[in-house]
Amino acid sequence: MPAERLKMRRVREILRYRFEEGLGHKSIAVRVGAAPSTVRETLCWKRLFIKLPA
Repeated sequence: MPAERLKMRRVREILRYRFEEGLGHKSIAVRVGAAPSTVRETLCWKRLFIKLPA
């Protein structure tokens, strides 16, 4: 059975917790109700497509 895709709202929430609040994968996972591996994969995937200001 294929994995269910994350909604864009949850992806934005993960990014906000990571880059605005500086939380770790486990803390973010608890707050959004996802597995830490899902948070880690989302952040790695988004890092390829988002250029952060220097």
